Amino acid sequence: MARKRREAAREELTTTAEIIPLENTLKYRNDKGRLIREEDEDDDSEDEKCQFYSRNENENENERLRREVEANFAEVEHGDSLDERDDELEIWEMEQIRKGVSVSVIAQYHRERTVTMPENCSQFGRADFVGETLEEYVNMPQPMDLEVKSSELHVEQPPLALQKRNYGSLFVQFDEQASRRPFVGKSNFESIHSKIKEKLEEFKETEQQRMRSLHSTRQHREEQQEIYEKLSQQKPVLMEQYNFFTALRSYIVDLLDCLDEKVPMIDALNKESIALMQKRTTFFKHRREIDVQDQHRDCLIALGSSLPSANLQESEKLTRVAEREARRTRRRLARERLVVSVGHHDGMSSDDEEPSRCIVDFSHLMLECREKANAIFNDLNEDFKSIETVCERFSNWMNCFPSTYIKCFGNLCLPKLAVPYVQQEMIGWTPTEDGMQPLESFVWFQQLIRFGYKAGAQHSQADELDVIYLVPNVVLKVVCPLLTELVNKVWDPTSGKQTRRLVHFLDNLFTNYPTLTPQSEQVCALVDAIYHRMDETISTELFTPIFPKNMSDGKQIQMVLNFCERQFWFGVKVLENVVTLRTVLSESAVKALALPRVLNSHLLVSLNTVCGNNSDAQIFQKADAIAKLLPDSWLSELGKETTDAVYDSFCRTAVQLALRLIKANQNDSKQQELLKKTNHLLKRFRLHHHVEAYALSNDLEREFYNEPLSH
Repeated sequence: MARKRREAAREELTTTAEIIPLENTLKYRNDKGRLIREEDEDDDSEDEKCQFYSRNENENENERLRREVEANFAEVEHGDSLDERDDELEIWEMEQIRKGVSVSVIAQYHRERTVTMPENCSQFGRADFVGETLEEYVNMPQPMDLEVKSSELHVEQPPLALQKRNYGSLFVQFDEQASRRPFVGKSNFESIHSKIKEKLEEFKETEQQRMRSLHSTRQHREEQQEIYEKLSQQKPVLMEQYNFFTALRSYIVDLLDCLDEKVPMIDALNKESIALMQKRTTFFKHRREIDVQDQHRDCLIALGSSLPSANLQESEKLTRVAEREARRTRRRLARERLVVSVGHHDGMSSDDEEPSRCIVDFSHLMLECREKANAIFNDLNEDFKSIETVCERFSNWMNCFPSTYIKCFGNLCLPKLAVPYVQQEMIGWTPTEDGMQPLESFVWFQQLIRFGYKAGAQHSQADELDVIYLVPNVVLKVVCPLLTELVNKVWDPTSGKQTRRLVHFLDNLFTNYPTLTPQSEQVCALVDAIYHRMDETISTELFTPIFPKNMSDGKQIQMVLNFCERQFWFGVKVLENVVTLRTVLSESAVKALALPRVLNSHLLVSLNTVCGNNSDAQIFQKADAIAKLLPDSWLSELGKETTDAVYDSFCRTAVQLALRLIKANQNDSKQQELLKKTNHLLKRFRLHHHVEAYALSNDLEREFYNEPLSH
């Protein structure tokens, strides 16, 4: 390969214009012989034709030719192996040249030689180094100190004269180049002293830093030692706390697993008990509606109205009438025995008497439901079957580790864990029934009210508040939602007893439990349920029949009057129940139910309907019953246009009654006594414009207003 490259280079040189070949080689191109070598061309030159060779030279020439033939034969025999050997030889030669004349080697030699020379002198005895120190010059990188890959290095064959030169002259050249560089600086005693002083200061500063670090390390070690000793002393206490909290955590996890299994059962039994009570309430409501429809139908028939034939069997109607009259008779006899008939009117009693069969069935089903509720936790371990054990665990936690009890929100967890036990114990309970268990007598109430009490134990103010608010929080989370459901499904707003019991119970809750505020979501839901339940009852159950004012006497007409009287007094009872809710509902809500819905839409309509068939004494009795139910705070707002419109019909009816009594016989003492009572009734409504006109026309200003009215 090397020989081929040399031949190609020779041919390239012959084609250039700068080089004139010694002999024309084109004459050999057409020859069919082998390529003429350079040696043959040299032999054929004219300069050598006149030379004479000795015997030895001929032998050498023959030997050379023989070797070339062998080499050509070997080249043909071995292919490119010789070319590869030539390439390796060429690479080896280039590496040897690089090692011999490497710039880095010469520069290193120059640095070593310069360092060994006397100060401020070069090899020629000249002061060439100015402005730099010796160390900076020695460490200065040389511009020719480059790494060159052997594959990229191409070194031309130097001339024969340079090959025979001594390599020492190269060092002289590099020394001359180095001598032209400035010297690193003047090294004298002051500079050495300043450097030593700087080094000393650095050593001192380093020593101070290490001393400070050592002092800090020792101090930290002492602190850690104190902490270690302190923790060693606290280890028994910490182990006790760890064991306590580990056991408490396991207990709470197991308790939650148990409650997750029991809560669906408790909810099912609670719904079952409420459904039983709702069924009984629905039965009473449906029976009242059927009785009113039967009586109203009989009244229309008595007045001669033509009605379509009833689809119900006559025997069923007769049975209902007989049962209704029997219930009324039993209630009347019971009132006579209790001497409470004074002030009572037909229609004001709650028709809540049940058949004996229904009573037995209800009692049996409710008893089964309560027995199932009591047996819910019987299959559990003693630590989980009652709220007493749960309260005991949390009480020990609060007394032993009060700080962690607060941080872990134990005061919030306990009411939630107590909810299933409270619900389980209150299955089948309702505050509207007679003889129901008071809230304070339940086991859960007694356990929670004693929670956290320990003789001699000291608690912070926050802990005391958590204990105080424990029962109110449970009442808010459990009792209020239960009351809301009972109001919607069990409470009968037409029953005076149930309404009074419910209001009394709610007054006690709102007064004694600080968590039951108007802003509470549960309380708002409960109050809304009471309002809508009463409004629904007024719309569906309050019925006022309308008949002619003047009806002729007769047995059938008396039945109509009795029905109207019963419905009127039933409306008065409903009005009384509405006014009873003043302590539970707002004044505006009670007024909206009582005045436009009950008073004007039902009672006054009924009163005006029967005026022609009632005596003045009966009319006054009804008007006085209505007036007694109206609070004085409501009547104090009279005089306003909007308020007067609400009481306009009532005041006009009362004034008409008084005017009739004035025109009556003045010698009749009963009439005069009735007139005084009527005037006394009107005095409460003295701010109404109808009453003012009546007082002015009858000289009653001083009696009504204690002074004459200004015209």
